[in-house]
This record gives sequence, C-alpha cells and structure tokens, in this order.
Amino acid sequence: MVFVWRRRVDDDLEEIKRQEAIYGFAPISTEAPLGRDADLYDILITTDVLAKGKDRGVLFCAAVGDRTYLRFMPVDDAWRPRGTEDAIISELGSCLRIVECEPHTPRIVPKELEEDRIFDLWEAAQSHVWQSWMIETDPANLQPKLRPLNRKAAEFIRANPVRKLIARGSL
Repeated sequence: MVFVWRRRVDDDLEEIKRQEAIYGFAPISTEAPLGRDADLYDILITTDVLAKGKDRGVLFCAAVGDRTYLRFMPVDDAWRPRGTEDAIISELGSCLRIVECEPHTPRIVPKELEEDRIFDLWEAAQSHVWQSWMIETDPANLQPKLRPLNRKAAEFIRANPVRKLIARGSL
C-alpha cells in the first residue's frame, strides 16, 4: 500500500512527507521537534477506496480541531459525485459499515482519482463537514430549549421586579 501526502499550493500539488503533514497538523500532541513545530494545517484528510460491496465511492476522514468527521461520497462509473448533497453519508456507523473489509481486501486507486477528480469529491465532502461544524458550534443550537411555562415565568419576573411586589404587599 502506497500513501502519498500532498498539499495544494495555489493550483499545483506539492508532495510532502507523511511526518511533515502530521507535524503540521498537530505539532503539540505529536511533539514535533523545534523547527518543525509550526501549526500549518487546520484540517488533515485521508481517503480510501475499497473494492468491496456494491457501493462505489470514496471515504473521507477529516479532523477539525479535536473532532473527526467521516464522509462517504457515492460516485458514478466516471468517479463523479452521484446524486445530490443528501446522498453523502455522514453517520459514523454507516460509513464504517460501508468500508468494512478484511485484511486481504485489495485497495484500488483508479487513475481518475489520482488526478484532480479526488479534489472535486473533497470539495463536496468539505462543504458537508463545514455545514455540520457550523450547526454543531452555533450558539443558538447550544443553548438549552426553554419550555413555554418557563418563558412566561421569566416575563412575569421581568415585568414585576421584587421592589414592586414588596410595595404592593404581595410578598
């Protein structure tokens, strides 16, 4: 199995060493040596194409901060995204089930993917990951939901400060 680590510089691809990619993504946790300890990359992507089952596609694994996102991109016979954005599978268990394989399962990397097609697929997966991240980190989604009764109680307290209630003899 051969892994090639590349980074996109402008419109060109530049090959880099695996360790350089890892140090550039997580310099503190990988204890990168001095001179190689710059935090260069916000996202590290791995892909795999497996020859198993009837589902043709590419699995992307993206690490954003301390979160890991899996995206299975279904493709057609020409390795173009199949269907709409709804066709992207993001549920962890489903992604793992789709790419489950035996140790002897062959790894296939078609010539079409080695060129620019993989970047087209990644753009769709990246957009999907970004949308998930935005929903997961939006403060409106992180706030607890208030029941209508609690809202009415809060409105009553705001409209009737304690001083007013004391003055009226209600307390």
